[in-house]
Amino acid sequence: YGVSFSNVTLYVPEASVEAYASANFWKSFRVIYADQTTLATLDDTEYGLLQTLYTALDGDNWTRKWTFGATKDETLLPYGVRLHNGHVVQLLLSGNNLSGTLPVELMQFPQLWLIDLSNNQLSGKVDDVFNSMPVNTALTSLNLNDNQLTGNIGAMRQDVGDGWVDKLPNLSTLKIARNKIRDVQP
Repeated sequence: YGVSFSNVTLYVPEASVEAYASANFWKSFRVIYADQTTLATLDDTEYGLLQTLYTALDGDNWTRKWTFGATKDETLLPYGVRLHNGHVVQLLLSGNNLSGTLPVELMQFPQLWLIDLSNNQLSGKVDDVFNSMPVNTALTSLNLNDNQLTGNIGAMRQDVGDGWVDKLPNLSTLKIARNKIRDVQP
């Protein structure tokens, strides 16, 4: 076929990961992840971060709500959350009626490499998030299109006196169109 899947991530049932990884066609995918059904393996700090995000972004009014059990072991994997090795690696919440100020906790997941919060009603200054976050080397794709965000997107790169620090040094895809951002300094 001549098609390369080396840049594609494949999610399969947890019990089938090894079978897919060893099958001729499927092993050509970049990464094969187990599609987990609960948060049992999730890092405790990240479990708290998910709860914080849900509250901060008015989760009770989301189109696809999250339901937290008494413990993380009793909590089903929330809509739009992908896990790998006990960590959140993707948040895919496009068009889910999220509202509120973009929380800094969003950037505190240590292995989160893809965020899609497009087509929601998020507000606030993006530079508030970037100014208060540590350097995040995991994030490679950030989609915030079609929200109500303001501020300075240039705050992803900050002057620290003796040089510049990139807050998201491995970011390769940034989508932030159709917001109210007018400042891109530097």
